Amino acid sequence: MYSLAIVGANSTADLAALACAAAGIAEIRRYLPSNTDYQCPAPIPANATRLIAALSSVPLQELGRAPQRAQIRLGHSGYLLSELPLGEFYSQRYGAPMLNCSAEELHGALTPRPLPESQRIEAETLDRIEREHALTLVTQPLQHRQTEPKLTPPWCSYSVTMHLTEPVIANVTWLRGNQRIWQWSSQQHTHFFMLTPSSEVFDPEQWHPTLRPAINQCEDPRYFDPELPRIREHYYDGTRVLLGSACYQPHPVSPETMWLGLEDAWVLARMLENYEEDTLDGVREYQRYRQARARRADQTAVRAFSTLSNKTLPQRLLSHIGVALGSRFLPEIVMHKQDWFHQHDCIRGFH
Repeated sequence: MYSLAIVGANSTADLAALACAAAGIAEIRRYLPSNTDYQCPAPIPANATRLIAALSSVPLQELGRAPQRAQIRLGHSGYLLSELPLGEFYSQRYGAPMLNCSAEELHGALTPRPLPESQRIEAETLDRIEREHALTLVTQPLQHRQTEPKLTPPWCSYSVTMHLTEPVIANVTWLRGNQRIWQWSSQQHTHFFMLTPSSEVFDPEQWHPTLRPAINQCEDPRYFDPELPRIREHYYDGTRVLLGSACYQPHPVSPETMWLGLEDAWVLARMLENYEEDTLDGVREYQRYRQARARRADQTAVRAFSTLSNKTLPQRLLSHIGVALGSRFLPEIVMHKQDWFHQHDCIRGFH
């Protein structure tokens, strides 16, 4: 069996190492780059938790917190606009639970042995790694040069983590104008992901009192331009194969899409196992399946994003009424619209 290098310090790299080892690849070396963005946490949907359960020795119930409900609330008043069941209902519908856990908790579950020290990986270092291995998997974009953007992109986001003061059993989406705040709790922390136009600041006084401590900690914005392409045309170049955020930028309006990289890792490992004699054919098949999935996820996020911005107050009011009525009187239809994403089973499809 050939030698394999995995370049990345995120959960996609962790799961890729486990999946490739399970596929029979014995010679795997890990390279942990320090010149990458921090991986923001997000609730892990069933399409990803079933992969974690298949490869990790840590039981899911010990790894994180299973939320019981998904809620949508108005940002200022806290009014409950919509609520859908999660917990056991979600697990039975999709065959795996939704799980809230921190990046550190997930990393510990997916890395049973110590990893090498992190290092800055320049273009020359990556070239050397490629020369020394038959195949190199890159799981996140590497920053070779720090440059300031000439223009500020139109949107930005913040990620804030705070110590958990009391259990929160719901994953909450808070709405206010063109701004959004996603809130969920892992075993030890409460996490917030905040999205806003770059021209608008988060004013704590305009949000519910429970959100103000997190808003006051907003710093280090990550910018986003919805007009820029997010999916690479090619997922491989010679012996270099891209996974997760190295080949597509998850849309911030759909935080759960960041876990598509775990699916990438499983599918690629299965393709390398099935096409052992011709890895290039296996990589081509990996791109064919995974690029289609990423494009559909991105198109769905774009449609959701189009309902967020540039709305007048009456338009937002009508939208809120539609969300409230849909979840309360037609919850099955609301759930059905997301089935294609949460129900996706890589283990069954790419065993």
